[in-house]
Amino acid sequence: MKRPYKVLVDEIAAFMNDGWPGEEWYLDVKHEYLWETTFTTGENGALYQARRPGAVVDLMDYEGHVRWQGSGPDPTERRGHKLTELFHSWQRKRRDAMVMAYVPRHKLAAITESLKTAGCLVVNGDAPTTIPSRNGRRSPDLIRANRALLPHLTTFPVTVPQSNSDVSA
Repeated sequence: MKRPYKVLVDEIAAFMNDGWPGEEWYLDVKHEYLWETTFTTGENGALYQARRPGAVVDLMDYEGHVRWQGSGPDPTERRGHKLTELFHSWQRKRRDAMVMAYVPRHKLAAITESLKTAGCLVVNGDAPTTIPSRNGRRSPDLIRANRALLPHLTTFPVTVPQSNSDVSA
Protein backbone atom coordinates (compact mmCIF):
# COMPACT_ATOMS: atom_id res chain seq x y z
CA MET A 1 0.00 0.00 0.00
CA LYS A 2 1.30 3.43 -0.91
CA ARG A 3 2.05 5.85 1.89
CA PRO A 4 0.01 9.09 1.71
CA TYR A 5 1.82 12.26 0.67
CA LYS A 6 -0.44 15.08 1.92
CA VAL A 7 0.11 18.49 0.32
CA LEU A 8 -1.81 21.67 -0.40
CA VAL A 9 -3.23 21.82 -3.92
CA ASP A 10 -1.73 25.32 -4.07
CA GLU A 11 1.72 23.81 -3.70
CA ILE A 12 1.08 21.34 -6.53
CA ALA A 13 -0.03 24.27 -8.69
CA ALA A 14 3.13 26.20 -7.73
CA PHE A 15 5.25 23.20 -8.73
CA MET A 16 3.44 22.77 -12.05
CA ASN A 17 3.79 26.50 -12.81
CA ASP A 18 7.29 27.19 -11.53
CA GLY A 19 9.05 23.88 -10.81
CA TRP A 20 8.26 21.89 -13.95
CA PRO A 21 11.42 20.55 -15.66
CA GLY A 22 10.65 22.26 -18.99
CA GLU A 23 8.56 22.25 -22.13
CA GLU A 24 10.32 19.09 -23.34
CA TRP A 25 8.47 17.07 -20.69
CA TYR A 26 4.82 16.00 -20.40
CA LEU A 27 2.76 14.35 -17.68
CA ASP A 28 1.35 10.91 -18.45
CA VAL A 29 -1.41 10.19 -15.91
CA LYS A 30 -4.02 7.47 -15.48
CA HIS A 31 -6.60 9.59 -13.67
CA GLU A 32 -6.85 12.71 -15.81
CA TYR A 33 -10.26 13.57 -14.32
CA LEU A 34 -8.55 14.27 -10.96
CA TRP A 35 -6.37 16.91 -12.59
CA GLU A 36 -9.35 18.41 -14.42
CA THR A 37 -11.50 18.61 -11.30
CA THR A 38 -8.72 19.91 -9.02
CA PHE A 39 -7.11 22.54 -11.26
CA THR A 40 -8.20 25.13 -13.76
CA THR A 41 -6.26 27.34 -16.12
CA GLY A 42 -4.58 30.01 -14.06
CA GLU A 43 -4.59 33.75 -14.59
CA ASN A 44 -1.76 36.00 -15.72
CA GLY A 45 0.25 33.28 -17.42
CA ALA A 46 -0.04 30.56 -14.78
CA LEU A 47 -0.96 27.21 -16.30
CA TYR A 48 -2.41 25.72 -13.13
CA GLN A 49 -4.65 27.22 -10.48
CA ALA A 50 -6.38 25.28 -7.69
CA ARG A 51 -10.17 25.16 -7.99
CA ARG A 52 -10.41 24.83 -4.19
CA PRO A 53 -7.47 26.78 -2.76
CA GLY A 54 -6.29 25.47 0.58
CA ALA A 55 -7.52 21.92 0.02
CA VAL A 56 -5.20 19.22 1.28
CA VAL A 57 -4.85 16.24 -1.06
CA ASP A 58 -2.79 13.08 -1.32
CA LEU A 59 -0.21 13.65 -4.06
CA MET A 60 -0.10 9.88 -4.61
CA ASP A 61 -3.62 10.13 -6.09
CA TYR A 62 -2.19 12.41 -8.79
CA GLU A 63 0.84 10.23 -9.51
CA GLY A 64 1.96 9.90 -13.06
CA HIS A 65 5.11 9.69 -15.11
CA VAL A 66 6.86 12.72 -16.48
CA ARG A 67 8.08 11.70 -19.91
CA TRP A 68 10.47 13.19 -22.45
CA GLN A 69 9.04 14.63 -25.66
CA GLY A 70 11.91 16.89 -26.67
CA SER A 71 14.25 16.65 -29.59
CA GLY A 72 17.32 14.53 -29.13
CA PRO A 73 17.83 11.47 -26.99
CA ASP A 74 15.72 10.94 -23.88
CA PRO A 75 17.96 11.76 -20.88
CA THR A 76 16.13 9.12 -18.81
CA GLU A 77 16.48 6.41 -21.48
CA ARG A 78 12.67 6.10 -21.71
CA ARG A 79 12.23 5.56 -17.95
CA GLY A 80 10.87 9.04 -17.28
CA HIS A 81 10.41 10.42 -13.77
CA LYS A 82 7.71 9.88 -11.18
CA LEU A 83 5.76 13.06 -10.51
CA THR A 84 6.04 12.57 -6.75
CA GLU A 85 9.83 12.26 -6.95
CA LEU A 86 10.16 15.48 -8.99
CA PHE A 87 7.77 17.27 -6.62
CA HIS A 88 9.66 16.08 -3.54
CA SER A 89 13.00 17.12 -5.06
CA TRP A 90 11.53 20.56 -5.89
CA GLN A 91 10.25 20.92 -2.31
CA ARG A 92 13.66 20.08 -0.83
CA LYS A 93 15.45 22.61 -3.06
CA ARG A 94 13.12 25.49 -2.18
CA ARG A 95 14.41 28.05 0.29
CA ASP A 96 10.92 28.56 1.67
CA ALA A 97 7.95 26.45 2.69
CA MET A 98 4.20 26.87 2.30
CA VAL A 99 2.10 26.65 5.45
CA MET A 100 -1.65 26.93 5.82
CA ALA A 101 -3.01 28.15 9.14
CA TYR A 102 -6.48 28.49 10.63
CA VAL A 103 -6.40 31.50 12.91
CA PRO A 104 -9.03 32.92 15.28
CA ARG A 105 -10.25 36.16 13.69
CA HIS A 106 -9.51 38.24 16.78
CA LYS A 107 -5.83 37.21 16.55
CA LEU A 108 -5.47 37.57 12.77
CA ALA A 109 -3.94 41.06 12.74
CA ALA A 110 -1.35 40.26 15.43
CA ILE A 111 -0.36 36.94 13.85
CA THR A 112 -0.18 38.44 10.37
CA GLU A 113 2.01 41.29 11.60
CA SER A 114 4.38 38.96 13.47
CA LEU A 115 4.75 36.74 10.40
CA LYS A 116 5.47 39.73 8.16
CA THR A 117 8.01 41.00 10.71
CA ALA A 118 9.71 37.59 10.51
CA GLY A 119 10.05 38.02 6.73
CA CYS A 120 7.16 35.80 5.67
CA LEU A 121 4.89 36.45 2.72
CA VAL A 122 1.34 36.30 4.07
CA VAL A 123 -1.64 35.92 1.78
CA ASN A 124 -4.80 36.53 3.78
CA GLY A 125 -7.86 34.61 2.60
CA ASP A 126 -10.18 37.49 3.52
CA ALA A 127 -8.45 40.05 1.33
CA PRO A 128 -8.48 39.35 -2.42
CA THR A 129 -4.95 39.93 -3.55
CA THR A 130 -2.34 38.69 -5.95
CA ILE A 131 1.14 37.57 -5.06
CA PRO A 132 4.24 37.34 -7.20
CA SER A 133 5.35 33.87 -8.17
CA ARG A 134 8.95 32.70 -8.46
CA ASN A 135 9.21 33.40 -12.18
CA GLY A 136 7.85 36.94 -12.01
CA ARG A 137 4.31 36.12 -13.14
CA ARG A 138 1.48 36.95 -10.79
CA SER A 139 -0.99 34.38 -9.56
CA PRO A 140 -4.34 34.92 -7.79
CA ASP A 141 -4.77 34.71 -4.04
CA LEU A 142 -4.12 31.22 -2.75
CA ILE A 143 -6.80 30.69 -0.19
CA ARG A 144 -10.25 31.74 1.06
CA ALA A 145 -11.76 30.61 4.33
CA ASN A 146 -14.69 28.22 4.12
CA ARG A 147 -17.30 30.32 5.94
CA ALA A 148 -19.78 27.46 6.30
CA LEU A 149 -17.32 25.19 8.11
CA LEU A 150 -15.16 27.72 9.93
CA PRO A 151 -17.18 30.89 10.54
CA HIS A 152 -14.93 32.24 13.32
CA LEU A 153 -11.60 31.46 11.66
CA THR A 154 -9.72 32.68 8.65
CA THR A 155 -7.11 30.76 6.72
CA PHE A 156 -4.06 31.87 4.83
CA PRO A 157 -0.92 30.28 3.45
CA VAL A 158 2.38 31.59 4.67
CA THR A 159 5.71 31.36 2.90
CA VAL A 160 8.20 30.75 5.69
CA PRO A 161 11.94 31.36 5.22
CA GLN A 162 13.88 28.22 6.16
CA SER A 163 16.85 29.95 7.72
CA ASN A 164 17.52 33.20 9.55
CA SER A 165 19.72 34.37 6.69
CA ASP A 166 16.59 34.44 4.48
CA VAL A 167 14.89 37.00 6.71
CA SER A 168 15.60 40.56 5.73
CA ALA A 169 15.80 43.14 8.48
